[in-house]
Amino acid sequence: MTQEQSHNKTVASGAATTLAASSASASRKIPPTNCPPDSEELGHATWTFLHTTAAYYPTISVKISS
Repeated sequence: MTQEQSHNKTVASGAATTLAASSASASRKIPPTNCPPDSEELGHATWTFLHTTAAYYPTISVKISS
């Protein structure tokens, strides 16, 4: 293998690595809009729901007669 071929192979390999890394980081930044929620999003929604419910739930139960 000549020195020029070796250099071309190294440059091509570096470009492929850079392209793969940039496409991987781009896919992490913007998730698809039609995907289900991840565990972090579910946890945040659950925390919000439980604390909102607790804020409006009466501390003393009231017996309602029909």
